[in-house]
Amino acid sequence: MVKDGLRKLLEMGIVSERDYAFGCFLNDHESGHAALIAYIGCYLSQRLSQQDTCIDATEIRQPFLPVFTFPDPDILLLKLAECHLVAFGPSNEVLDKPIVVDNGKLYLQRYWFYEKQLASQLLERAGQRRNIDSTLAKSVIKTLFSETAGTEDIDWQQIAVALAASKRLSFITGGPGTGKTTTVAKLLALLQSLARAQGQPCRIKLVAPTGKAAARLSESLEQAKTRLPDAFAAHLPTQCSTVHRLLKVIPNRTQFKHNIRHPLALDVLVVDEASMIDLPLMSKLFDALPQHAQVIMLGDKEQLASVEAGSVLADICDAGLQQESVTYSAEMCESIASLTDIYLTPQRISHAVVPPHEPTQTTYSGISDNVVMLQKSHRFSADSSIGHLALSIKNGNINGAMQVLKSEQHDTVQLKANQSPQDVVNDIAKHVDAYFNAVLNGDIQLAFACLQAQQILCAQRNGEWGVEQMNARIEAALFRLGRIDLTFDYYVGRPIMLSENDHALKLFNGDIGIVFPDSDNPELNKVYFPDGKGGVRGILPGRLPAHETTFAMTVHKSQGSEFQRVLLCLPNAKQGATKGLNRELLYTALTRAKQHFTVFGTQDEIATCIHTRCQRSSGLASRLIAS
Repeated sequence: MVKDGLRKLLEMGIVSERDYAFGCFLNDHESGHAALIAYIGCYLSQRLSQQDTCIDATEIRQPFLPVFTFPDPDILLLKLAECHLVAFGPSNEVLDKPIVVDNGKLYLQRYWFYEKQLASQLLERAGQRRNIDSTLAKSVIKTLFSETAGTEDIDWQQIAVALAASKRLSFITGGPGTGKTTTVAKLLALLQSLARAQGQPCRIKLVAPTGKAAARLSESLEQAKTRLPDAFAAHLPTQCSTVHRLLKVIPNRTQFKHNIRHPLALDVLVVDEASMIDLPLMSKLFDALPQHAQVIMLGDKEQLASVEAGSVLADICDAGLQQESVTYSAEMCESIASLTDIYLTPQRISHAVVPPHEPTQTTYSGISDNVVMLQKSHRFSADSSIGHLALSIKNGNINGAMQVLKSEQHDTVQLKANQSPQDVVNDIAKHVDAYFNAVLNGDIQLAFACLQAQQILCAQRNGEWGVEQMNARIEAALFRLGRIDLTFDYYVGRPIMLSENDHALKLFNGDIGIVFPDSDNPELNKVYFPDGKGGVRGILPGRLPAHETTFAMTVHKSQGSEFQRVLLCLPNAKQGATKGLNRELLYTALTRAKQHFTVFGTQDEIATCIHTRCQRSSGLASRLIAS
């Protein structure tokens, strides 16, 4: 009977094959409330596919009507307590149970473990201070920030460097252009200076979630080196790898070679684009750290969260920042002041020679002293259209966003309403001359630069405005114009993005290549990728891992990238195609643009995006705050 109900949910498209199979498994092995546990397990599995790591018992409505009705929360928890497949954590029995109930939240056992383990690791490292030579540190900081000395504004980059240098764990968050990479470059220069003064240079590793984000960090740090004094730049690392490559993948396993028994050989770990890292991967990364390691995480908490389950960076920042404001402990304020002469208190921020009196007493979470939010954008000026629009989106101000999009004064952002997908294709076709001229002339480096000049972003993979359909339309238009030859799958000029890793080839999910003739054999086409050293390397198409054409890409895939011009395609709200539209998606797409942003959509789609938050069910923030 229960399996018939689960099958009906599957046929209705409410649950997936995986959800159905898990529910059937629980039904077969539960001797108590078999029906309840089967449908709860099916629901947990379904929500996991929506990136939720748990379900709050009080928030379960009736997702499976009319097939099954869940009891009220109090009755639900009482009945679950009678099921032998359910554990109430923390408990030694958890390892034997597929479902865990903890603090009123329901988890699949593995994700309960990931969350609990990560919270424990974060809190342990968050409370650890580093013993540093304060006199030397202050001198180095003064040198590194000499260009901002005497400014009236509080230098949050300087505060971030001082805080991160004195803690084993730190999170530096901020919007586009707030200087996260510049800050970390100065921080690493300081850490190397302190270590070399003791005759023990730091072993520093730099990682990012994708190959594309890793390449971007390497490029940004190379640029940051040119702005540092030679003595500091000489020892600054710039080579960045992916998290998976650092941990070393074991083929056909979910575990890595580096773990708690085989920790990484490093002293400092910098993780960029941390918002893209899901809960399981973050937990495994912290599991593999040596006890003494210092961890610095960078990211924009307002961006889209990871493609997989969890919203780790956002949860951490929610726990560490109170109402978007800085609330450090008296001890941390004193530490910052000793290194920077910048004095902070929980309710007052001042930049003075002497500290203020009577510091205010405030309650802090276990992570408050480890989070810094950079607040000044150096990319977008106060009157920047993109900056104004980003602020309106972040604040949920629909009217403000529309005013910017419709204002003739803000000519670098545009709203094109009531357009067709073909209009986008026509728009992009006008701007491909430089790219295909570079391809025709065999100038691979220029071709890559042209790809960075503009990018179409889509909110969805499928549908009229989906990335697959947009790529097909663009290819058809370019074929009609004689730009490409669609009789070949790997036609010259085809831009390709990888969707899987191949560690043997050192190619990773998100890497972008371009099809060019082989220089030694012009009859043979290869896909060329940047080699990380200023050159390129060609790979035969047949050797590539899974990949797709990328004239257009999803907003998720664009994270970690920057483009001069971005064109965002939003699906038609009147046709009900609003799945996946949210504030974080719109903000992420906008902040990929450095100079110009065009959104193809209507006020309805913009309002839907800004009104909808990407809120994932998680217990991580509450675990950090409760401590």
